[in-house]
Amino acid sequence: MFDFLVTDRRHNYTDQEKKCQGLGYDGLAVVSTPEALEYANKISYYTRIVLYKEMYVGNHLHLDTNEFLWDDGTVMTPDTPLDVHYSHQPCTRLKTTGTFARGGGTGIQYGICGNHDNPPRQSSASGSMKHGEQLQTTARTVLSEGTALSYLECFVLCGMDSHCRLAEFNSDLLTCAVIGEYTSSDDNPPKQSSASGSIKHGEQLQTTARTVLSEGTAVSYLECFLLCGMDSHCRLAEFNSDLLTCAVIGEYTSSADAELEDGSAKLEDDSAKLEDGSAKLEDGSAKLEDGSAKLEDGSAKLEDGSAKLEDGSAKLEDGSAKLEDGSSKLEDGSSKLEDGSAEARRWLR
Repeated sequence: MFDFLVTDRRHNYTDQEKKCQGLGYDGLAVVSTPEALEYANKISYYTRIVLYKEMYVGNHLHLDTNEFLWDDGTVMTPDTPLDVHYSHQPCTRLKTTGTFARGGGTGIQYGICGNHDNPPRQSSASGSMKHGEQLQTTARTVLSEGTALSYLECFVLCGMDSHCRLAEFNSDLLTCAVIGEYTSSDDNPPKQSSASGSIKHGEQLQTTARTVLSEGTAVSYLECFLLCGMDSHCRLAEFNSDLLTCAVIGEYTSSADAELEDGSAKLEDDSAKLEDGSAKLEDGSAKLEDGSAKLEDGSAKLEDGSAKLEDGSAKLEDGSAKLEDGSSKLEDGSSKLEDGSAEARRWLR
């Protein structure tokens, strides 16, 4: 278990050592074993390969004994991958090739900080994301800290370390912390067996129809999200931790119409569908399935502008009522025939 940190600024050897101590480390990292070198190469991938820069490590010439020692007092083993050129120079650095070389120590390089004691230091954690579930922790082991330009890069660094339990990315400082063992604040944290409420880039999704771009196996949320990140059309990644499957989702269709405050559902024509199947229009009338519009007084407004009354007659715009035989019943009780004449109502005495 190693506690290394790649610095974010370039300094000479002495200043890098002071910077590490200012960050709470013992000094520059002791990379004295093959496992330590493998880990140092993993966390320095971005600096070595992308930035193409070298880093100072905690190995230098001790003038009192005239030998090269690691900062924990151990001797560099003969099988250490060390460039034979400039072997007389006093300071050691990690090259872009992942092997060691020596130099004067006056040039400005990045550095790898580390603690020289065992076990590594503990630090507090706050609401970080663990592979597969949400963590509530009080103490954690920081395996490494360094720079990262995105969440994806930070998760890649975590995925390269078999001891990584979670990755914590700070988008303001562009830093990534690779976290190992931790002490949970909850004695029996609930296990989440599958993903619920799929995660979309930036918002919560409720969908019924979607385009599945690809499906396959994945051993972790990290791997599933990486698959999504590799596809420019991916809108969300859905991981099932029971089946260890990953679905990369593209376009989707919303599962629900917009629900209004009165419980009605807003349709595409801006009308509101009521519970009885009628559609409420903007003027307050209710459009029935036959195309007529039910008014607030119980009458039904037809498409020709007339209003169908409850007795089956149709009230016209001039106030008359159109009967089923085609005649129009006037307000005085007479019936207006189609030829324009009016038949007076006969009253029986």
